[in-house]
Amino acid sequence: MDTLWIVVSLLLRWAHVLPAAILVGAAFFARIAVVPSLEELPDDQRIDLREDIARRWSVMVMLCAGLLLITGIVNGGINISQYNFEVKGLYHGLWLLKFILALIVFYIASMLSGASESAKEFRNSTKFYLTVNCWLAVALVLVGGGMKLIDRTKKVPGETVVPVVAPDSPSPT
Repeated sequence: MDTLWIVVSLLLRWAHVLPAAILVGAAFFARIAVVPSLEELPDDQRIDLREDIARRWSVMVMLCAGLLLITGIVNGGINISQYNFEVKGLYHGLWLLKFILALIVFYIASMLSGASESAKEFRNSTKFYLTVNCWLAVALVLVGGGMKLIDRTKKVPGETVVPVVAPDSPSPT
């Protein structure tokens, strides 16, 4: 593997893992520390602080979600184009599951930090949606970890895929 490809792969990995760590860590911090602390404040202070936090955090949510979408699609495409997977379709299915879960997490995070009236209404159930997002984030990490463990072999340039026939089934000829 040439040096440029190693550097690009490393940068893509970092650009995927760091925003994920930021969003997941923030969700857990908000659910465990921020929301309970906000509940102890008087209504007017709680609402003002919640809106201030949302305003400041929204840029980070959008930046992290954008990086995760781009790098997730690129990394998935690279893996699918460079490897044959032992169990056909398993990697693709898990990638799709991870993508759908990520879209839900991004939606919830964007609503919790959004400025629209519907986002403000959404924040009336912040504790519930943060709990959901934390569980979804755990599921994403577990699915991603599982994807790394799928047996794979490096594709050989110019190879053709030969269908595998089970030993007890009739020959296709």
